[in-house]
Amino acid sequence: KTKAGTVTITATAADGSGVSASATITVTTSRKKCDGRAEYKGVQTEQHEGGTYYDVQQCQRCKYEFTCNSANCDHVDHRASAGCPNDLGKHNYYTTYTMTCTIP
Repeated sequence: KTKAGTVTITATAADGSGVSASATITVTTSRKKCDGRAEYKGVQTEQHEGGTYYDVQQCQRCKYEFTCNSANCDHVDHRASAGCPNDLGKHNYYTTYTMTCTIP
């Protein structure tokens, strides 16, 4: 599991020469608000009696599950610009990781 922190890795030659080298790796994290423009995966889609549509999409970036039951939506894009009154917009926070490696 990826977490913030620093680790130093040292390698020593196996030939008995005593030659070694090390590198320091630093991982930093940042929490960002998901912008709703990530890829979505359909989790559940049903057509109920009376024409009520029930659609669940899951954001593949932050795993937020969005439910749309609007009969006016084509259940493809879920954006106000596409006619969905339930515009996905910004939702869950997700964590990004940055890794830097320092070799002396």
